Amino acid sequence: MIINFSDLTGSALPGEATWNSDIDTLATEGDLTEVPVYTTSFVEDIEDRFSWTSYTDTFDADGELVMREMLNDDGTTLDQSFVDGVIASRVFADAIDAFSWYTQATQYDADGARALQTDTYGNGRVVEVFYTDGVKTQTTTTDTGGVYNWQSIVDTYDGGRNLASSVMLYDDGRQLSSAFHSNGKLASTVLADLQDNYSWITLENTYDETGARTSQTNVYDNGRVLETQYQDGVKIRIESTDTLDVCGWESTLNVFDTDGNRVSRDISYDDGRMFATEYDNGILSSRLISDLDDAYGWTTKATTYDAAGVRDSITDTYDNGRVVEVLFENSTKTQQKTTDTQDAYHYESDIKTYDADGKLAARELVYNDGRALELVYVDGTIALRSVSDLDDAFTWDTKVTTYDAAW
Repeated sequence: MIINFSDLTGSALPGEATWNSDIDTLATEGDLTEVPVYTTSFVEDIEDRFSWTSYTDTFDADGELVMREMLNDDGTTLDQSFVDGVIASRVFADAIDAFSWYTQATQYDADGARALQTDTYGNGRVVEVFYTDGVKTQTTTTDTGGVYNWQSIVDTYDGGRNLASSVMLYDDGRQLSSAFHSNGKLASTVLADLQDNYSWITLENTYDETGARTSQTNVYDNGRVLETQYQDGVKIRIESTDTLDVCGWESTLNVFDTDGNRVSRDISYDDGRMFATEYDNGILSSRLISDLDDAYGWTTKATTYDAAGVRDSITDTYDNGRVVEVLFENSTKTQQKTTDTQDAYHYESDIKTYDADGKLAARELVYNDGRALELVYVDGTIALRSVSDLDDAFTWDTKVTTYDAAW
């Protein structure tokens, strides 16, 4: 619309001026409507019919809503921004400290799907939730106020909205990393001592899809590694390794059955000895000690046990070929047999027999020259001595000597 003020007496606006009815502005030249103009509206709930007290809307020149600022009855404020009619952000604020949180801020992508939500709490805790196409993918919780024993927690989620992993950093430098199966069950945990405040470096556990633990691996500062395996939640294997050579052994291995009974135990020592122990229904049944590095005068030392775990035999094999076998009955020695397998001694075998009280009852020696010596004892006292020429190397066949009780 053009108004001609030239005919008006005392007019301060000579000539033609353009009237812009939208903004009540006059200009001597041109039209001012090309400048973007924002308008606002204010709405108040004077009858207290809603949960809010008032809100102010701001519009762009095209009449699109770009901002809404709302005051709620509970003292909180809600600020929302819009782009092309699509929500871009939303911020709740607890202006009067009526709640445990300060702000709840949400950001949206161009399609209006939630992209990030940040909640700030009165105790300094900050929770950030990240979304992709509206689906939650990560949550980061930070303890800015130092009120918890941890600094941060980062949780990630799979496409099915299930927790996939979690990383928690503690104030003392420990870091706990957890992974989860697709069904949401815990799959693994790794606790790491990042600041060397503990005697271990890492503590790791794995779990099957039912949540039952399958393994545990502890790595210690002194180089010791402890590995434990489980079957259906039952411990079946424990292996300890001395990687830095600080212990007197290299490794220990314990094996258990599914009832938790020990089946075997193997220990490898630094000096080359190997202890192999076996169990029957959790009861000791045998033990074999081997000199793998030939550091001792013997090769193996074997011990067997009866069903009650009581020793019933010992077999020692020496480097020179001598083998010593000892038999027991009810823990009492009943026989000892020594055999010279490599002809290192002047005899081939030496057999000693003992009575129920453990006293020597008889002895039989076979010499390399064919002689056989038999000794008989009564209550530990010699009663008979007999020598036989088995290979006919001498001019006599036998020599027998008897002794009375007073001998």
